[in-house]
Amino acid sequence: MSHLSLGPRLGALALALSALLAPTAADAHGNAPRIRSITFPAVLGGRPLLLTDTQGMFGDFEAGYRWLCEDAVGPNAALGTIVLGPEPDRMLLSAAGGVFTSDDGGCRIAPAAGLPADSSPFGLWPHPERPMEVLTAVAENGNPHAVRFYLSEDGGRTFAATAEVTPGVISSLVRAEDRPDIVYRSSPMLLERSEDGGRTFAPLPLELPGAAVTAGVIFLGGRPGTSELWAAAQSFPLSLLLRSADRGESWTVVAELPDSIGSLAFDEEGRRGALATLTGRMARTDDGGATWGPLEEGPGPAFGCLARGPDGALYACADPFLGAQFAVARSGDFGGQWTPVLTALDAVTQRWDCPDEAPASTACADLCPGRAPGASCALCPAGGDCADRSDAGPDQPEDAGASPARDAGARADAGARSDAAAPEADSAETHACLVAGPRGGRGWGGWATLAVLLALALRRARPRRRPIR
Repeated sequence: MSHLSLGPRLGALALALSALLAPTAADAHGNAPRIRSITFPAVLGGRPLLLTDTQGMFGDFEAGYRWLCEDAVGPNAALGTIVLGPEPDRMLLSAAGGVFTSDDGGCRIAPAAGLPADSSPFGLWPHPERPMEVLTAVAENGNPHAVRFYLSEDGGRTFAATAEVTPGVISSLVRAEDRPDIVYRSSPMLLERSEDGGRTFAPLPLELPGAAVTAGVIFLGGRPGTSELWAAAQSFPLSLLLRSADRGESWTVVAELPDSIGSLAFDEEGRRGALATLTGRMARTDDGGATWGPLEEGPGPAFGCLARGPDGALYACADPFLGAQFAVARSGDFGGQWTPVLTALDAVTQRWDCPDEAPASTACADLCPGRAPGASCALCPAGGDCADRSDAGPDQPEDAGASPARDAGARADAGARSDAAAPEADSAETHACLVAGPRGGRGWGGWATLAVLLALALRRARPRRRPIR
């Protein structure tokens, strides 16, 4: 087995790719929006909350999915992380320009107190056992290579600085599965661990036989029922899947993969697991990660963002704009068979539930959820025709305003729902028809993603079909 020696050049490459793939103001409402993460807030009854790269978020409420555009925060804001709850109607989110908070479920959003003005947050990380406690990290004085952590103990209303300034952007940050006060953070040239919830950090070495690895490492999370920490050392042409049984003090190479690892999830027992790569392939384990099956094609293009739901099932995203049969799917056997939960983002026609005069309503009024650039929205009677449906896009359904399933009891199995089998929308209501119209914006984020996928595809010319050990 060959090990990696990853140096500053790879770290610089990782930074460049991160900058290309990160959503920017120019990307907002542009190109084909993709889901970046799936979470399951308690206020949604454990149903999915979807965060996209260029179009805000989609929440699965009991009556169906609703959409809150990025403009609800600010013009073309690029959302980073969303936290709903723990109090009713409480929302905390990170976006371009800072951390923002809302007491009415996102209808009116204001900057959180205690953070530097115009800060650039790297994310939000709530404590799973103390949900009023939320950790964030921002670029100090606008310098992405000088990071300071801030902690809120009132659900995000106010923040106070904690740890000293540390060098390097944040590549990943996770909490320990069994002790969430332990926080692991990676940057392109530094690995750190905090044992007090992010108040202070100490360097964490990562040494492998014959190599000292720092650059290109991302933490993937833990395994339920253990103190294990899993990570990936990304490189070309092989990436390493790493496991630590002693909270990062020592590491074992579990597998070499001819691809870059994007996400990892285990079931509640910690036996079955699945990982997804950046090119949409996946591998599975049935023995707690001791051995992994071969890399296989995922069930759709851009397959990834794996997450275990509160129902114990595995959830994943894919990209219908590239031909996938679903935007979100659910697997009851942790990666064997998949059932669509949401077939496409543009099947969602309901806005966030806000008063007509609320900033979120006015900001999102003329925007279309899940559509490519140039789309605008028009209202027409249910069952009627739109003036210019022909230009709405190649994937536009015949009835663009048909809603996904509204009855949670109609799901085929717990937590699964497909709008392909959804009941018809109420005929007495008007619905949104998507009509092409002039809008600005560029889709550089999509071009950057395509370039990276093509580069990664070069290493897949001769995919290995042997067991990964």
